[in-house]
Amino acid sequence: MYCNGSSSSIVLSQSCSIPVSVLIAAPYNLAWGSSIFAKVTAINSIGVSLESTGGNGAVLMTLPGAPINIVNVVSITTGTQIGITWTAGSTGGATVISYTVLIYNNVTLSYQVVATGI
Repeated sequence: MYCNGSSSSIVLSQSCSIPVSVLIAAPYNLAWGSSIFAKVTAINSIGVSLESTGGNGAVLMTLPGAPINIVNVVSITTGTQIGITWTAGSTGGATVISYTVLIYNNVTLSYQVVATGI
């Protein structure tokens, strides 16, 4: 099944995944940061239900999501250097252009920048 007959939108059980590229293009023309309002109907062999009450629960993200799964890269880590890797979060609608790495400082008890522009 597809949302609104579009092969790029997929209905999974009682949810629907709609590509952001669809929402920012005509006819919707939503801007980054816009709230997404939606209604849903149900269809069975007898017909179509009334529309649900409108709901809002999504926002077209503008900031990237935080990276996740930060782990040690054993093949790089030695007695003189450490290696870390991570999984990118969502892009927020634009290509991520760099990362900043912060390391926890046991003296100041806070994270401090150790590398930027990665």
